[in-house]
Formats: sequence, structure tokens, C-alpha cells
Amino acid sequence: VHGEITPLVRGRLGIGVEHQNFLNAGLRNLTTLAFDGNIDWLVTDITTISLSGNRTVQNTSLPTSPARLITRFRLHLDHELLRNVLLWGEADRENSDYRNGVDRDTLWRGAAGANWLLNAHIRTKVQGEVRNRSSDTGSGYTEAKLTAGVHLQL
Repeated sequence: VHGEITPLVRGRLGIGVEHQNFLNAGLRNLTTLAFDGNIDWLVTDITTISLSGNRTVQNTSLPTSPARLITRFRLHLDHELLRNVLLWGEADRENSDYRNGVDRDTLWRGAAGANWLLNAHIRTKVQGEVRNRSSDTGSGYTEAKLTAGVHLQL
């Protein structure tokens, strides 16, 4: 389902059931609710706020847990500072439930950046990002990175 809720708010939503059979007799089959959707709010002519979420099953290479159930939510902001300078920021959270019934990972992520469109063929980009992953097993990490680049398009 997709469409305009109001002239300033539009969205889409898909809901279903995902089923996965495992050939290994020791593993339980998985049936779960799946969804994918987003909503965009056109705050002004130059600013948009988006909220999105999805839930899927993903295979893993772990012998103790052949699949994980991933649920993600993201908040994203776009702002056109100048006609050729675009600013953006986003924050998201991802939960991964491994099918062994023991492990659960949580990922928090924040990022912000700017794109400068020099002309129709050249754009520069700078982006900062911080990630924090934690696990019920006690492991985890925090990562911060800054990237910059020039993109050429023919």
C-alpha cells in the first residue's frame, strides 16, 4: 500500500509472513511477521523528514544459528541549504535475534553529511558516522569514521 496521507505526508507499507524451512533436522523452521515501510514528511520545500522500518529474515554462516531475524528503524533528515549544497543526518537502530534463542545484537548508528554539487558532472561529499554494536554475549564495539570524496559522473 502506498500513497499520500496528506499533501505533505506520503508513505508506503507492506506486511506479510516470512517462512523459512531448514533441512537440518535439529533446527526449527521459522515463520514470522515481515514488514517494510516508510513515511516522508515534507516539512518545507527544502526539508524532508523520513521514518522507515523493516523486518526480515537473513541467513548467517554460523553453524549454531543459521538465520537471524532483523528489525530496523531509521530516522532521516534532508535539507537543501543552497541549491547545490545538501545536508543530511540520520539515526537508526537494528536488532538481530539469532535463531539459536541465545544471541541478540543491537546496533545504534548516527551519521551526518553534506553533498556539494559543483556542476552536472562533479560532486563532493563529506560524511561522519558513529556505530555502536552490543551483544547479549558481552561482545561489542564502537566505531567512528569520517569520509570525504569527489564523485565524477559522465
